[in-house]
Amino acid sequence: MNRKIVALLFLFVPIVVLAQTSEEYTEKGFELFLNGEPEKALDNYHKAIKIDNKNTQAYYLKAAAYLAIGNPEDAIKYYDKAIELNDKFSQAYAERGYAKSLIRQYDEGVKDINTAIIIDSSNPEPYNIRGLIKFATGDDKGAIADYSKAIELNPQDGKYYHNRALVKSAHSDPNGAIKDYSEAIRLDPNDEQSYFNRASIYIINKNFDAAIVDYTKTIQINPKNGAAYYSRGAINLAKGKRNAGCSDMKKAKQYGNEKADAVLKVDCKK
Repeated sequence: MNRKIVALLFLFVPIVVLAQTSEEYTEKGFELFLNGEPEKALDNYHKAIKIDNKNTQAYYLKAAAYLAIGNPEDAIKYYDKAIELNDKFSQAYAERGYAKSLIRQYDEGVKDINTAIIIDSSNPEPYNIRGLIKFATGDDKGAIADYSKAIELNPQDGKYYHNRALVKSAHSDPNGAIKDYSEAIRLDPNDEQSYFNRASIYIINKNFDAAIVDYTKTIQINPKNGAAYYSRGAINLAKGKRNAGCSDMKKAKQYGNEKADAVLKVDCKK
């Protein structure tokens, strides 16, 4: 066939482009969010909502992404929309309550969380979030009760033990805190913060060898944790292990710990 005719025919052949659906953009956004790219996730949620402005899940996930990047004000707007479309959306109420607490609307936040619990009392997350707010507002006893309820509903989630340990530590219950941090670590052996916090309590209890073990584990999980290098270095220097201590202080300074420089100048001079 003549090439010109083929070319002309090509101009009139419809090209079928399969457009992505709202659900596909939502799924792609969630995948990006899980991979630590909330900004890119937001773009996909925007496209999902543009196609279907009644996509409840897209509004909810867009709110969660805004919350993840530290923008609770915009998060609240999209939680509002998700709840408008589904007024029985327990998790959306709970997370909106947390977003409100971040802008110090504590009473409004607790109202949202109480609503979430009324809708679904079997969901542990609203109790966890309410515990965070109670701890932030000085109600330690109430916070422990809420974290304990979250643990009762889901004893396999380490963050509930971690959060309860924070309150116990602040409430002069170091042994109880150690027990909870230990359970959090059992459930999640890569829980960097629980190792670090447990080490800090071991120092208070003068169990320096156990503290070094936990700081070492913290560093193994995150080799750029300057605070862990500093704390381990301070223990080593106190124990007379100058080389190990100064080596840790150099690493601490390298990874942004501002206190390490002063120690290096005083204790690690050649």
